Amino acid sequence: MVSRDIRALPKLEGTVHVNVALVNKFIQNFLFNPQEYPEIPQRNDMADDEYLFNQGPTHGLGKIRFHDYNLAYNLYDTPNIAIFKQQIAAYKQLLAKTPATAEQQKDIDLMLNVGQLFTLVAYGQLILEEAKIVGLDIDLVDQIFEFMVRDFSKFVVDLYGR
Repeated sequence: MVSRDIRALPKLEGTVHVNVALVNKFIQNFLFNPQEYPEIPQRNDMADDEYLFNQGPTHGLGKIRFHDYNLAYNLYDTPNIAIFKQQIAAYKQLLAKTPATAEQQKDIDLMLNVGQLFTLVAYGQLILEEAKIVGLDIDLVDQIFEFMVRDFSKFVVDLYGR
Protein backbone atom coordinates (compact mmCIF):
# COMPACT_ATOMS: atom_id res chain seq x y z
CA MET A 1 0.00 0.00 0.00
CA VAL A 2 2.79 2.41 0.92
CA SER A 3 4.54 1.81 -2.38
CA ARG A 4 1.36 2.66 -4.24
CA ASP A 5 0.32 5.63 -2.09
CA ILE A 6 3.70 7.32 -1.94
CA ARG A 7 3.63 7.86 -5.70
CA ALA A 8 0.44 9.90 -5.33
CA LEU A 9 2.11 12.53 -3.14
CA PRO A 10 3.36 15.79 -4.68
CA LYS A 11 6.99 15.51 -5.68
CA LEU A 12 8.94 17.88 -3.44
CA GLU A 13 12.66 17.94 -2.81
CA GLY A 14 13.51 15.53 -0.05
CA THR A 15 15.66 17.65 2.21
CA VAL A 16 15.40 20.94 4.00
CA HIS A 17 18.89 21.79 2.78
CA VAL A 18 17.85 21.59 -0.87
CA ASN A 19 14.68 23.59 -0.32
CA VAL A 20 16.44 26.32 1.66
CA ALA A 21 19.22 26.51 -0.93
CA LEU A 22 16.52 27.20 -3.52
CA VAL A 23 14.74 29.70 -1.25
CA ASN A 24 18.00 31.63 -0.76
CA LYS A 25 17.80 32.63 -4.42
CA PHE A 26 14.78 34.81 -3.53
CA ILE A 27 16.45 36.83 -0.76
CA GLN A 28 17.89 39.66 -2.83
CA ASN A 29 14.69 40.59 -4.68
CA PHE A 30 12.39 39.91 -1.73
CA LEU A 31 14.26 42.06 0.78
CA PHE A 32 15.97 44.67 -1.38
CA ASN A 33 14.08 45.02 -4.68
CA PRO A 34 10.33 44.89 -4.04
CA GLN A 35 7.94 45.55 -6.87
CA GLU A 36 4.45 46.96 -6.62
CA TYR A 37 1.63 44.59 -7.51
CA PRO A 38 -2.14 44.99 -7.25
CA GLU A 39 -3.81 43.34 -4.28
CA ILE A 40 -5.15 39.90 -5.13
CA PRO A 41 -8.42 38.99 -3.42
CA GLN A 42 -8.89 35.77 -1.53
CA ARG A 43 -10.44 32.96 -3.54
CA ASN A 44 -12.66 30.24 -2.19
CA ASP A 45 -14.07 28.95 -5.45
CA MET A 46 -13.65 25.45 -6.80
CA ALA A 47 -11.04 26.46 -9.40
CA ASP A 48 -8.50 23.99 -10.70
CA ASP A 49 -5.28 24.20 -8.67
CA GLU A 50 -3.42 21.51 -10.59
CA TYR A 51 -0.60 23.98 -11.27
CA LEU A 52 0.42 23.78 -7.59
CA PHE A 53 1.55 20.21 -8.09
CA ASN A 54 3.33 20.69 -11.42
CA GLN A 55 6.77 21.78 -10.32
CA GLY A 56 8.69 23.51 -13.03
CA PRO A 57 12.41 24.02 -13.42
CA THR A 58 14.33 25.87 -10.72
CA HIS A 59 16.45 28.03 -12.99
CA GLY A 60 15.76 31.76 -12.97
CA LEU A 61 14.57 31.90 -9.36
CA GLY A 62 16.75 34.94 -8.69
CA LYS A 63 14.75 36.93 -11.25
CA ILE A 64 11.40 36.50 -9.51
CA ARG A 65 10.10 39.75 -8.00
CA PHE A 66 7.92 40.15 -4.91
CA HIS A 67 5.47 42.62 -3.45
CA ASP A 68 6.86 44.82 -0.66
CA TYR A 69 6.65 42.79 2.55
CA ASN A 70 6.73 46.00 4.62
CA LEU A 71 3.12 46.73 3.63
CA ALA A 72 1.98 43.70 5.62
CA TYR A 73 4.28 44.41 8.56
CA ASN A 74 3.04 48.00 8.77
CA LEU A 75 -0.59 46.87 9.17
CA TYR A 76 -0.09 46.15 12.87
CA ASP A 77 1.61 47.87 15.76
CA THR A 78 2.24 45.35 18.52
CA PRO A 79 5.27 44.82 20.78
CA ASN A 80 6.33 41.52 19.23
CA ILE A 81 5.88 42.69 15.66
CA ALA A 82 7.97 45.76 16.52
CA ILE A 83 10.75 43.50 17.81
CA PHE A 84 10.47 41.27 14.77
CA LYS A 85 10.74 44.29 12.47
CA GLN A 86 13.93 45.30 14.29
CA GLN A 87 15.27 41.80 13.77
CA ILE A 88 14.45 42.01 10.05
CA ALA A 89 16.23 45.36 9.81
CA ALA A 90 19.36 43.91 11.47
CA TYR A 91 19.21 40.87 9.17
CA LYS A 92 18.97 43.09 6.11
CA GLN A 93 21.88 45.17 7.36
CA LEU A 94 23.95 42.03 7.84
CA LEU A 95 23.18 40.84 4.31
CA ALA A 96 23.87 44.26 2.78
CA LYS A 97 27.14 44.89 4.62
CA THR A 98 28.57 41.38 4.64
CA PRO A 99 27.18 39.27 1.80
CA ALA A 100 28.22 35.64 1.80
CA THR A 101 31.48 34.96 0.01
CA ALA A 102 31.73 32.26 -2.66
CA GLU A 103 33.31 29.98 -0.07
CA GLN A 104 30.58 30.70 2.49
CA GLN A 105 27.89 30.00 -0.11
CA LYS A 106 29.24 26.45 -0.32
CA ASP A 107 28.82 26.01 3.45
CA ILE A 108 25.41 24.36 3.53
CA ASP A 109 24.95 24.79 7.30
CA LEU A 110 25.73 28.50 7.12
CA MET A 111 23.39 29.07 4.20
CA LEU A 112 20.72 27.00 5.93
CA ASN A 113 20.71 29.51 8.80
CA VAL A 114 20.61 32.44 6.36
CA GLY A 115 17.66 30.81 4.61
CA GLN A 116 15.82 29.96 7.81
CA LEU A 117 15.94 33.63 8.82
CA PHE A 118 14.65 34.65 5.42
CA THR A 119 11.75 32.21 5.49
CA LEU A 120 10.62 33.62 8.83
CA VAL A 121 10.34 37.06 7.22
CA ALA A 122 8.27 35.65 4.36
CA TYR A 123 6.08 33.53 6.67
CA GLY A 124 5.49 36.57 8.85
CA GLN A 125 4.24 38.49 5.83
CA LEU A 126 1.82 35.68 4.95
CA ILE A 127 0.57 35.46 8.54
CA LEU A 128 -0.11 39.20 8.66
CA GLU A 129 -1.86 39.23 5.29
CA GLU A 130 -4.11 36.36 6.35
CA ALA A 131 -4.74 37.96 9.75
CA LYS A 132 -6.05 41.03 7.94
CA ILE A 133 -8.30 38.96 5.67
CA VAL A 134 -9.89 36.95 8.49
CA GLY A 135 -9.90 39.78 11.05
CA LEU A 136 -7.70 37.93 13.55
CA ASP A 137 -7.61 39.41 17.04
CA ILE A 138 -4.61 41.73 17.48
CA ASP A 139 -3.56 40.01 20.72
CA LEU A 140 -3.44 36.66 18.95
CA VAL A 141 -1.39 38.19 16.12
CA ASP A 142 1.05 39.55 18.69
CA GLN A 143 1.26 36.14 20.39
CA ILE A 144 2.06 34.47 17.07
CA PHE A 145 4.94 36.88 16.62
CA GLU A 146 6.21 36.07 20.09
CA PHE A 147 7.29 32.65 18.82
CA MET A 148 8.53 34.21 15.56
CA VAL A 149 10.84 36.49 17.58
CA ARG A 150 12.14 33.48 19.54
CA ASP A 151 12.70 31.41 16.40
CA PHE A 152 14.48 34.31 14.70
CA SER A 153 16.70 34.74 17.75
CA LYS A 154 17.57 31.04 17.73
CA PHE A 155 18.63 31.12 14.08
CA VAL A 156 20.67 34.30 14.65
CA VAL A 157 22.54 32.63 17.49
CA ASP A 158 23.14 29.60 15.27
CA LEU A 159 24.38 31.87 12.50
CA TYR A 160 26.67 33.70 14.89
CA GLY A 161 28.12 30.36 15.94
CA ARG A 162 29.01 29.54 12.35
